[in-house]
Amino acid sequence: MKANETSLIFMKGDQTQYIIPFFQRKYVWEEENWERLLDSLNSGNSSHYLGSIIIKLDQKNDEGFFTYLIIDGQQRITTLSILMRALMDNIGTATVKNELSSMLFCRHDTAKGYSSTINGKSNSVVKLIPGFHDKDIYKLLITDPEEAISKYPNDRLIACYNYFKNATQDRRFATNIYRLLVDITINFIVKIELEANDNAQAIFDVSNGTGVSLTCADIIKNDIFLHIVEQKRLSIYKDTWEKVFDDNEDYAFWTTVYNSRTNIENLLFAVAQIEKNGTELIYDANNDTYDLLSNKYKEHFSSLSQEQLELFIYRLMKYAKIYRNYFTVDKNNQFSQADLIPRYMLSFSNLNACTVLFPFLLKVFYNCCNDDGQIIDGKEPEVINYLKKTERVLIRANIIHRVNIQDNRYKPSTKNFNKTVTRVVDSLDPEDLFTKEQLSSINDDNMIKEGLKNIDNNTAKILLFLLNLKLVDDMGERTNTRSYAYNYELEHIMPQEFKTHWGLPTKDVNGNDLDATIDAEEYRKSFVYQIGNMTIITPKANKTIKNYGIRVKIEGDPSRKTRAGIRKGYQGYSMFASEPVSSELIKGISDAGYIWNERMIAERTNRITDEVLTIWA
Repeated sequence: MKANETSLIFMKGDQTQYIIPFFQRKYVWEEENWERLLDSLNSGNSSHYLGSIIIKLDQKNDEGFFTYLIIDGQQRITTLSILMRALMDNIGTATVKNELSSMLFCRHDTAKGYSSTINGKSNSVVKLIPGFHDKDIYKLLITDPEEAISKYPNDRLIACYNYFKNATQDRRFATNIYRLLVDITINFIVKIELEANDNAQAIFDVSNGTGVSLTCADIIKNDIFLHIVEQKRLSIYKDTWEKVFDDNEDYAFWTTVYNSRTNIENLLFAVAQIEKNGTELIYDANNDTYDLLSNKYKEHFSSLSQEQLELFIYRLMKYAKIYRNYFTVDKNNQFSQADLIPRYMLSFSNLNACTVLFPFLLKVFYNCCNDDGQIIDGKEPEVINYLKKTERVLIRANIIHRVNIQDNRYKPSTKNFNKTVTRVVDSLDPEDLFTKEQLSSINDDNMIKEGLKNIDNNTAKILLFLLNLKLVDDMGERTNTRSYAYNYELEHIMPQEFKTHWGLPTKDVNGNDLDATIDAEEYRKSFVYQIGNMTIITPKANKTIKNYGIRVKIEGDPSRKTRAGIRKGYQGYSMFASEPVSSELIKGISDAGYIWNERMIAERTNRITDEVLTIWA
């Protein structure tokens, strides 16, 4: 890699063209970006820094020009070219036209002018060649702006030209900008020239561009189609990638961030851990780091024949359709016990295992889906069985991860799932996420009983949500609503800060006087974090109820006013329609004369434990 600061003189040269790879995304800069670029040029800052571009020498093309691929910086270099065309038209002198033409065009015959013809053909060709989305419009805009405006009035490239044409109408201002652009002493750009084996993605991650960065997915897309023979490239792209990823409606989905990466990056990361290059995975999570992903794909594509590459592309499209149909979960959607697949996906996303499980889940679904990514008739029970087994080990592992286990070999952890998932992709057995020692703890019901007495908030919340779905479904017609959104917060009934309104206990769990050797505060605290002391309520209710005593928590406090009236308690909120877990809790407390103590927490913990051990046996 060679990097150096440079003026825009690098764009000059009659024998050099710059190629934006054919399948890069279309031009996306908007007025905010154009304005920022012009402000950078017009600022008092002597550096006028415009960012960086990354280029790579490609080859000498059929017309005899040396070509460079613009790997990153296409938006910036396209915008600068359009600005030059607007300046050329606004200033209009022969000197300006000739100078800017040398940065916008190549010449076959350097002894003849840019507007000359040779054997009836133009002596000049456009220097910058965009991807196929923008190629024709850009070429016409640079050669004949009036015709381009007439033919494509609503295109973003035309809007860019019109912006700069209007912004540089003042001749003095336009001349100042022109002089800056052709000044060889001003270093506008950091030009990074890659060698054949340079890791482009690692360089993108640390480069300080001012535009819209090229993503790992963009690089992989370019590499896929650069390896397809040119005569088939466009037709295969239009039949596959364009329909699945670049469709206007679906593009927003694939570029949406889901658990720290975009959906398309999650997909490509998962597929790389399923597909093999011979006997080796494209990407080995045990040895490779994420910044190597695009390079690993490139190595894979280089090893494939044309037929193998085309088959890979069509398999990738099937993976993508499966992902689109089943893998992301909107927590504001309605869930029910009957909606098994979204319910399981919600569960995984809250059990520290969301996207790391995608390679395993994709392979399971792939074997049971058609080419449209839909589960084949009769195959849903097979899929559900895998999801059920997966949820079982995840639920139980998360429940016991706080249990004091002396030997760390027996302590389950989700931290290494990104590595152990490789085993599961091969075996399709979710228990292989864990070692034999860890599984012995997960399968120990006594461990589950202990874990439910000191459970973390995140696990408790999803556990109570799933228990409600199960119990509501069992109640059938006795409930008015059988589906719920996951928009609840965890509530400790006896609050974590209990001293002010709850005091300290004088009785133990059996109703006997507390032994004098026992620390009353620590004793009470040990019950606060049991599952029996927890429920789920709406965020609005959680802000209102706070740490008050048990009667106020349930009935509210008429003496305290809010904008909406009296301060409400549990009963004033629709916590779960006819929610069984919450309803039996409130009824039990009121029947006991508004008492909530260690004995009642222990009894409720036992009841919930029985449910957990039945459902996730």
